[in-house]
Amino acid sequence: MKLKSINKFTLLLAIISLTSCSDSSLNEKVENVSVQDTVITDLQETAEEVNKNPNDPLLFVAMIAAKIGDDDFKGWIDFSADEIFFSPYAHVDTNILLFLNSNNLSEIFSSENTYIWGVQDGTGDSLKLTFEEYEERYINDFELTETNSVEYSIVEEPKTHGNELHNIHTLYPEAILVEIHKSADDDMGMNWRSLIVVIQKQNDELKLIGFVHNEWTI
Repeated sequence: MKLKSINKFTLLLAIISLTSCSDSSLNEKVENVSVQDTVITDLQETAEEVNKNPNDPLLFVAMIAAKIGDDDFKGWIDFSADEIFFSPYAHVDTNILLFLNSNNLSEIFSSENTYIWGVQDGTGDSLKLTFEEYEERYINDFELTETNSVEYSIVEEPKTHGNELHNIHTLYPEAILVEIHKSADDDMGMNWRSLIVVIQKQNDELKLIGFVHNEWTI
């Protein structure tokens, strides 16, 4: 398990750009947001900002990213749908898509139970992993809160992909897709990473409904 101090990481937030965002504009395409000068280092402070701005998708996702960075999966039922889906690749395979109970995520994360999360790109082998193993490889596999190397943006569909066709925007057309993206820094431009956080408005509240991991595929 990764050990991280909640008071040591920097958190990418879009407070200034979207705090005045109205409900009618939530589903419109928004340009990439870079707020490297905006830093919050305390999870409680982040949660308070979310309470002040409950309809801010980027701030909402920043709060989730902070919890992931601290391996904190307690109380996710408060801001999530009853079940959260997990897709390891941009093409969401509905035949094998895994849903986990958001009220039990902390217990699931601590257990040694394995699940089939999908099919390994390139080999076709089943992705049989514990939740902790999956989280480290397909959710928290890059620094989600590192302001110098990632950017948060609301997208209509993933902006970068390998050979797989992404389909999350067609499966959940009413969802808000917030992409946390790390650009490639290798010579071939292939080691980029993205985590697409899928959220939806339910009873006038933003709710997390799923995660789509995205990387170069063959």
